[in-house]
Amino acid sequence: MAAFRQVPVPPHRKERHFRLKDDLSLNLSNEELRERYRFGLHKGTVSRIVSDVLTSLCNKRDQFIKWPRNVDETRGDFYRLSGFPNVLGAIDGTHVRIQAPSEDEASFVNRKGVHSVNVQAVCDAKGKFTNINANWPGSSHDSHIFRTSQVCILLQCS
Repeated sequence: MAAFRQVPVPPHRKERHFRLKDDLSLNLSNEELRERYRFGLHKGTVSRIVSDVLTSLCNKRDQFIKWPRNVDETRGDFYRLSGFPNVLGAIDGTHVRIQAPSEDEASFVNRKGVHSVNVQAVCDAKGKFTNINANWPGSSHDSHIFRTSQVCILLQCS
């Protein structure tokens, strides 16, 4: 079992933290306050950082996200892993929560009433992503996203 060292917080730091929290709580909603304390940054700063990271990832996607080159090897990997023949990838959709957009807000509300983007991801038997599609609002159904995806086109779905 890991042991964690207790690091004492100087009294003046504790005092400052509580005063800051009191000041912020007067001006911010609970959600904004939670976000600020969770990341230690303003919500707009977090949004810009996330955007910068996503842009960087998109610029490097061809380096890290690839459709399997050797289909037989991928089929073999899945068969050894699961016993299922002719599997080329594992696919699923997930909802990534977002702030309500100013345009077309209703289309981003998912079945649970939360604003989101519906992201479809495919990975190989080793858990490496081979395809990611994050272009759909939360109200889009997984099957619709799949039917209109590059994955479906590559597999010649009808």
